[in-house]
Amino acid sequence: MKLKQINFFIIIAANLFTANLLFSAAAEISTTTPAVAVDTATVDFILAQMEHAESGVKDIQFDLFQEINIGLTGEKISLTAVVYCQRPDKIKIEYNTPRKQTVTALGQKIYLSIPGSDEIIQTDWRAWNNLGFFPKEFINPSPQTKKLRKRYNISLLSYTDGYYQLLLTVPKTPEIKVTLWISSRSWFPERVLITGKSFSANTKITSLRLNQNLREEIFKVDTKKNAGL
Repeated sequence: MKLKQINFFIIIAANLFTANLLFSAAAEISTTTPAVAVDTATVDFILAQMEHAESGVKDIQFDLFQEINIGLTGEKISLTAVVYCQRPDKIKIEYNTPRKQTVTALGQKIYLSIPGSDEIIQTDWRAWNNLGFFPKEFINPSPQTKKLRKRYNISLLSYTDGYYQLLLTVPKTPEIKVTLWISSRSWFPERVLITGKSFSANTKITSLRLNQNLREEIFKVDTKKNAGL
């Protein structure tokens, strides 16, 4: 597989993981639960607040800004996108820069548009796992915060400026780390940093919108143009 193709799949994998994880932890804006200092807060407390807040979320939309560093090629890539998620298992990422492109995940299937072409690549989570860019524990994460503990080792690093910093790792692949900045106001991750041996992806979330009754048309894919993976 060519380096450009590897870069492409690393970027998409990072964004699918980020979108899915953010949707998992989607939280209603709340001021009823005050922040707790890091010396008294626990991971269980933070996850409980996230789980409680996410229970009423049906769909979310947010703007994404991401900086990716790929050690294999030395490339640095900046991305902007709009992300749509609808329960239980629909995700669409519309990239605006560096080029127009869409990625849509519907249940177990993933559809990737090819820049500069009408062609669409179809794959699924199992095939994605077999590519080996991320361990399976980091792909298609659970749609519920309460299951995060089963998939990851989670530790609380700090509490600074209104954000709890959580570290997620998998014992089999300790070199891959996911750091979340959880807002003590919304109980939503507003920043996600994924690091590995040869890459890093730093994602910031803005303009979060919850329960907008997203139209079904947003997630439609023209499968007639499917090229397969």
